[in-house]
Amino acid sequence: MKKIKIGKVTYQLLEKNTKKAQNYISNFNHSDTMFLWECYNHYSIAKQQIFDYYFEEWEKNNNIENYRLNKFKIITYNTFIFTIGYLLKDSVTNQIHLAIITPNYNYLIENIYS
Repeated sequence: MKKIKIGKVTYQLLEKNTKKAQNYISNFNHSDTMFLWECYNHYSIAKQQIFDYYFEEWEKNNNIENYRLNKFKIITYNTFIFTIGYLLKDSVTNQIHLAIITPNYNYLIENIYS
């Protein structure tokens, strides 16, 4: 699987037309959840640390390389894990990509609105 590094995060490229990518895109488009407290009554320190790391990186690096970051969300969650999604707009091509952060992989789905 092809990889791309943007800022400090390395993403595996996920083809937009795959079932997995379409599920992530749909989950992202239907989520309004931004914070852990919206998902859980109680959550672990580990969950908070992971969330804080990616949220702070997203806030700090809102303009990295040729990308503008937007719409940080928790797109899925259950008792054990949560998945983060955010948009990256390429300022050169004006394409919008979806970044997905899971416990095991970071994915990038390119040009999701074409």
